[in-house]
Amino acid sequence: MKQYLFFLVFIFVFNNLPAQENLNQKYTNQPLEMVLNRLQKQFEARFSYPSKLIENEKVTITIDSTSLVRNLNSIESQTALIFQEIGVNNFILKTTQTQQQFSICGYIFDAKNRLPITDVTIAPLKRTKNYTSQTNGYFELFNLKNTTRIKFQRLGYKTLVLSVSEFKKNCKEIFLTEKAITLNEVTIQNYLTTGFTKNKDGSINVKPRKTQILPGLIEADVLQSAQLIPGIQSPDETATGLNIRGSTPDQNLIVFDGIKIYHYDHFFGMLSAFNTNIIDDVVIFKNASPSKYRSHLSGVIDIRTDTTIPKKIKGGVGINMIYTNAFLKIPVSKKLGIQMSARRSFSDALKTITFDSYSDYVFQNTKITDQNAVFDTEQSKKNNTYYFEDYTLSGLFKLSPKSELKFSSIYSNNNLNFKSQFKEINQFTIDQLTIENLGLNINYTTNWTEKFKSKLSASFSSYDFSYSGEELLDAFFSYETVKKNKTNDTNLSLDVDYKFNKNHSIMTGYDLIINDISYTIGRLSDVIFDDDYTLESLNSKNYTHSLFNEYRFKNKQFSIHTGLRTTYFSTLKTIYFQPNLNANLSINNNLSVQLSLEKTNQFVSQIVEFETQNFGLENQVWALSNSSEIPVLENKQASVSAIFKKHDWYIDVAAYIKQSNGITSLTKGFNREVADFSTGKSETKGFELMVKKELNNFSTLVSYALTDNTFQFKDLNSGADFQGNFDIRQYLTIVQTFKLNDLEFSAGWRFKTPRPYTPALGLIGDNADNIQINYGDINSARLDNYNRFDVSSSYKFKISKTLESTIGVSLLNVFNKSNNISRYHRIILDIDSASFKLRELNKFSIARTLNMSFQLKF
Repeated sequence: MKQYLFFLVFIFVFNNLPAQENLNQKYTNQPLEMVLNRLQKQFEARFSYPSKLIENEKVTITIDSTSLVRNLNSIESQTALIFQEIGVNNFILKTTQTQQQFSICGYIFDAKNRLPITDVTIAPLKRTKNYTSQTNGYFELFNLKNTTRIKFQRLGYKTLVLSVSEFKKNCKEIFLTEKAITLNEVTIQNYLTTGFTKNKDGSINVKPRKTQILPGLIEADVLQSAQLIPGIQSPDETATGLNIRGSTPDQNLIVFDGIKIYHYDHFFGMLSAFNTNIIDDVVIFKNASPSKYRSHLSGVIDIRTDTTIPKKIKGGVGINMIYTNAFLKIPVSKKLGIQMSARRSFSDALKTITFDSYSDYVFQNTKITDQNAVFDTEQSKKNNTYYFEDYTLSGLFKLSPKSELKFSSIYSNNNLNFKSQFKEINQFTIDQLTIENLGLNINYTTNWTEKFKSKLSASFSSYDFSYSGEELLDAFFSYETVKKNKTNDTNLSLDVDYKFNKNHSIMTGYDLIINDISYTIGRLSDVIFDDDYTLESLNSKNYTHSLFNEYRFKNKQFSIHTGLRTTYFSTLKTIYFQPNLNANLSINNNLSVQLSLEKTNQFVSQIVEFETQNFGLENQVWALSNSSEIPVLENKQASVSAIFKKHDWYIDVAAYIKQSNGITSLTKGFNREVADFSTGKSETKGFELMVKKELNNFSTLVSYALTDNTFQFKDLNSGADFQGNFDIRQYLTIVQTFKLNDLEFSAGWRFKTPRPYTPALGLIGDNADNIQINYGDINSARLDNYNRFDVSSSYKFKISKTLESTIGVSLLNVFNKSNNISRYHRIILDIDSASFKLRELNKFSIARTLNMSFQLKF
């Protein structure tokens, strides 16, 4: 019954919001003093006037609860009075014979998507004081002459100048038009939806707070949003299990304000560990990322928080059916601003239907669900407690007009505690899992001249994984499995940027990265025939020195970015060269083509361990490359693409080939244990297509990818090629979005061709020492096609002048389609027959899942 308590609380919140039915009261031919008293109370305003000035004045007015300006304009139109503002909501009443002055108000919108624009600078000319628009685009000004001209400015939009005479008595709707930003080399704005931008260097910028609602989401999620981009997908439906052009998630570089993040998910991948309320910009590279980014094999996702000091205090709180969140942005002074955020799940105190659905998916084929299925409910007790949390704190200090200091920090924690007891045989199991991630960064940026700037930064990232699984059977035996994995990553970096002229610029820098990585995997047992086992990492500390350089050229038709990262890896005493090239040619105003080339190396990656596979969760560890079992990974990638845009049509096509060396049979994603360690290589070839059409309030997006991912290991499959574990040949996503004023709706359909798996033909052996699975050819069979339909909707409304609310609802897997997304096999001991049997384990997609959210922002 606990899950229904959430809905009662949700309804209670809505029913107790401040009522507005009496705010729009109507006065018919009533004394002006009565109306002013009401306005003073409702808007916390103050009016000063001689009593004789209004003693005979009567007005007819319906109080507008949303705008003080509208009410004052209505009074001015019926009397010979004007309101002169002398402070915030503080007015003096004068007669029109003194001086003719006007009050105006308005709403500012984006001319294309009709979304309100916040923080627009509103500057009455020949005045020293400027104003800004609110979160809903609203503004109001007082005491203006009819001839006063007002300038509206915001980065990314064309400046607009209007005269007070152009404003009528009602609030005016003002539309600002986006301008081409040549500095950022923008190719397509609103690339996938609002808030997405495709740049000429191949990168994609995402503004999470500006994106429209996406299918299946009630709030913006950085990593889930990225899955709309062709070539980026999650085979296991999670938010963080991103495969970029065939690579595994650990081969992606995830950076938060310059901090390398080793663990970036909650709820075992279902949610990302980043609070979008404090994220300003996300930059995504699928290929040829700039040389300043540290070593990685696949894509780059660079997450950045706000880089400006807020002009006023901003904040918000929210709740959905998984977690609560809050954020706050504070301008301590004109030179110092801080921002903070917090999120925490409440599943350890209250479990909702959404949490139950996530749990059913996540804990499939794990020890937790196995215990639930085996133990009779009357003969067993079980307790599964799980929660997650994350916190951020950052500060920006403007030391001078040319220099600034920024500090950033992030902390996340996932905690699982599962206990079960089988009374009949007095069996106990205890599983405890804790995953912590801490990151710190400080950087000092100086713009020495208009052409020359530098940035010095230092960061620290810590990942701490701890698992303990214990099983006790009365006085007969005890069995304990332990796994620990810890990484400490210290980084010192200096880069300088020099612009020769508007066409040529260079960037150069130095990186020092100190990796200290350790892992321990062990098994302790008092059973005579089951030996204790311990595996510990050796030589886990490494110093990586890197020099990186970048040259950039651009003109109206052509741009080129090329760079080289030279890295010395101390463990192997070897130097690695990692070049990159990105060239873009504009054929005409509608068509451009692009070439991208890169060679990269990766020195820290995840390997799979099979000792904790019976637990079923997080069976991988971070490890440092060495000279024996963990080679340095190498990647070479080439891609060509073309972009066509005309009117409201956008078409983006790309083809690529990607080759990786140093892959091992311990590589993450290799889903079964093999008899012998083996090294090999992989090749991925692909085609990507994105088509988008906008029509008034509607937007239609089609994203398609065709991939062919093959592996070759000299000691596996007789040396013949075989399909990769994530070789899903075709992906198709169709998204339809609709916006009408403050209402947004989104629907999306995903289709995938079958994923490969290795069939099991039976068992070989007859006792515990020699029993093993007899497999067929590697990845020679495939599962069924995958398809899922999701919907989401949100609605924004104002509760008061400064308080805005958003409610959201989403439904995953609307038709409750059961998709088989993976299959593997395990040997089990059948107690009844006292024999070993082969068990087929299938993992299915998440069932129909409802989620709801409520947010308040000020």
